[in-house]
Amino acid sequence: SDFKGLMPTVMDLGNPNMANRHFAKIFGTCGMTYFDDMPFTLRNLVEGGVMAFKDLVVDTSGTASGEAQLKDSLAKIVKGWEDLAFIVLNHRDQHGLFILGSLEEIFMLLEDNQVTLMTMLGSRYIATIQEEVEEWSKKLAVLSETIDEWVACQRNWMYLENIFGAEDIQKQLPAESQKFLIVDRSWKQIMTRTNGNPRVTDCLEPLESGISLLEAFTMNNEALESIQKSLEEYLETKRMAFPRF
Repeated sequence: SDFKGLMPTVMDLGNPNMANRHFAKIFGTCGMTYFDDMPFTLRNLVEGGVMAFKDLVVDTSGTASGEAQLKDSLAKIVKGWEDLAFIVLNHRDQHGLFILGSLEEIFMLLEDNQVTLMTMLGSRYIATIQEEVEEWSKKLAVLSETIDEWVACQRNWMYLENIFGAEDIQKQLPAESQKFLIVDRSWKQIMTRTNGNPRVTDCLEPLESGISLLEAFTMNNEALESIQKSLEEYLETKRMAFPRF
């Protein structure tokens, strides 16, 4: 009967998530010496007066469980991105010319993980892995922004590629044709690299030029927007000259 009263505390002490730092706190409160991975028995703790600090044991055990749960959640996020790869498709059956396929799975995982990381950062048990969680939160934010710019670049490149493939347009808009050629070269190099290594997280590695993929797509999109604006102005002059155009 006496021992039955100790059982809740014994169960908390036996929590498999209790680590060295948690036992160090309990031993320290009891005025006992502790070093990492030190062998000890339940009797040592009971004789050291641990039952006088039941609330501390409950709180420490709860903290250990909370920290372990967060650690498991982070491990699942890291594991989820380990083998996730872009779907890369051949464009218009041209050899060595690629575009991105469906991004639905990537967007779903991104959204789900970003919500999970935000929730984790608000947890009282975050201290031990806060740095890693913040690092992954930033990494996924950059990835999300990069993919958004990537999709915009692909859409605009596919639209303008057909147009600037025409000799007439190249002659009429030589400056814009030259701009498009630079973007076209950049796009093909990036997509060839992606086809060679489609692992999603690897796309955050800098390009050979040293700039990030996000910077490359941001510059490309600015150029493509400028090209489209000039193209619209050119087409407007044609419309005015040929109302039926």
